[in-house]
Amino acid sequence: MQFILKVVSILIVTFGLCAKQSASKDRGVGALVGRVTIGVDSLPISLDVFSTPEIYIEHLGVPWTEVNDENSWSAIDSMGYFRIDSIPAGMILVILESCLPATHPKKIEIIADSIVELNFSLASNVEGGEESFGRDYGKREALQMWNMGLATIRQRSFRLDIPYYLVDSVTGLSQSFIQDYPWMFENGFVDGYNAEIVRFVELFGLPSYSRKPWVSILSNLKEYFEKQAKAGMVDTVWNDGPALFSPDSSYFLLCDGAPIPYRARLYRKELIEDDFFREGFSEIVWGPRGAHFYVAKYFDLVRTGYRNITYIAQDRDDWQPLSKESYEADTTSLSDSDTAFTIGSIEGVVTIGRNRVPVFEARLYVKSAAGFYSSGKKVQWLSEYTDSSGYYRIDSVPVGKVIIECKSFLPLQERKLVLLQDMALRQDFALAPEFTGGLFEYGLELGRKFGKREWMSDTPWDVLGNNKSSSIYLDSAYGLPITDLGKANIGRSRGLERGYSSVIDSLIEAVGLPLNSKKPWLNIIGNLKTYFEAQVTLGQTDTIWQFGEPLVSPDSAICLRFGIYRDIISYRRENVELKTVAPFYPTLEYRVIAWGPENSRFYIEKSPEWKQLLDGEVTYTAFDFDESTILSKESYEAK
Repeated sequence: MQFILKVVSILIVTFGLCAKQSASKDRGVGALVGRVTIGVDSLPISLDVFSTPEIYIEHLGVPWTEVNDENSWSAIDSMGYFRIDSIPAGMILVILESCLPATHPKKIEIIADSIVELNFSLASNVEGGEESFGRDYGKREALQMWNMGLATIRQRSFRLDIPYYLVDSVTGLSQSFIQDYPWMFENGFVDGYNAEIVRFVELFGLPSYSRKPWVSILSNLKEYFEKQAKAGMVDTVWNDGPALFSPDSSYFLLCDGAPIPYRARLYRKELIEDDFFREGFSEIVWGPRGAHFYVAKYFDLVRTGYRNITYIAQDRDDWQPLSKESYEADTTSLSDSDTAFTIGSIEGVVTIGRNRVPVFEARLYVKSAAGFYSSGKKVQWLSEYTDSSGYYRIDSVPVGKVIIECKSFLPLQERKLVLLQDMALRQDFALAPEFTGGLFEYGLELGRKFGKREWMSDTPWDVLGNNKSSSIYLDSAYGLPITDLGKANIGRSRGLERGYSSVIDSLIEAVGLPLNSKKPWLNIIGNLKTYFEAQVTLGQTDTIWQFGEPLVSPDSAICLRFGIYRDIISYRRENVELKTVAPFYPTLEYRVIAWGPENSRFYIEKSPEWKQLLDGEVTYTAFDFDESTILSKESYEAK
């Protein structure tokens, strides 16, 4: 009897332990229900065809193996309701994801066998639904853009009836587009934004950056360009060629496939040298005095085999297109023949330098309006790569007029050919014949030219990547940004690195560190938390609010804006005309900023509280003034 009782007691204890372990493992589940509404009228959020609003949950302190991922989200129905079942008990974050500006995650506790109700009320101070919400946001964005001196006229997205003319004819302001929002919000945003900009124009007059005086030029680019050409006012900017300075010497253009504007550094002008290659070019006409735009003329090859002439007006300050016109230059169509199966072939060798070193894996394209037939399907081009000896062969090419292009890491070369029936046409490409060596020597010279170019534009970088920490994106020798040139071709890449680094090293030795060097402040950039918290203690931090006034740096070099896209964007102070307009609506979100030391030209941003809650960590990020790039980043576990 005593033995039986002992066995029973052991079984009871064992069962109790197992039950306890099972209970500890099975935390129990609950459910989450709620509704998402907009405005004081509590209207349901609509279902948009492009992006359906959804509710997500993130478990805090629950092992991933215990979470059923399929029950971690829920769509919102047409009345705004949602429900998520089988949620493990414990603390969770509830996140609303939609096209509308996001709300902060909410932290709640799920109790086993209970249902928690959680409602989201968006823009509770707005009367109406998504369209009113969008109008409210549009007014706030208009206020901030006007304050920043960056006002535009908004257009709705996906409108095919808008010509490629991006300047409003009434105000002379650039047109910009809004997209990826529900159509009702988008309509309200555009209407509210534009109405507010027009009201500001009526109150304060046209801003200084309005293009109103030059609307007639921007709507007739070809006419303006040809008049300037007859007057001998056309300049040429070459691909990888010398800098082209504006008439007032305040800007220059460098062409690397397309003209790129830079602010001129005249005391380094003598460093610019002519280039070896002039394969591509653009003709440039500068706009009238004070217009701050230029008109470029391009020659485009389109897939039909035609040659197009394109005129495009681009803003000098931010390189944004203002208007564009295209015209057909060559009206001789390549015949679309029914004899597509009468074919020939093209073969040849691609080499580089005087020594004719083979170019491996250069790609050759053949184009023709007649098309090519592959597996019974008409296509517009054929292509092939060169082998290790630089040889290529493209078969099954329809006879007639064709255009063959050689594309590689070197400048593009193009030839027009006439292919006869059953002909094996020979077409060789000799790249960079000025050089006596091969790819390494080419990369070496190219690196030297790139080094001089980047030095002149005050944006040199380090190709070696000898940084002292993986969280610091600067090299430890010069405090310059680190760039990876890639290894598409080992010989060329090594030569490019060697040539570029030799130029930068010699210039630093002769002139000193460039303006974008952060070497004096590497200690701060490597210890962001310590510096930031010290600035907080000293009361030297600033706060930037979403849709609030722009934040100007202590040296007035740049200002920061915090707009609808939840990103902070920096602008040069000299390009921005600040106007003080009293805000009409309360701000939604803020960020805390600590400016770097004097002349350091960077600032440190601390991650907002809602993101710390979501990620479980605090992040400090240092941003460069001029490039808006990240210099370093530090993350710590949030308490």
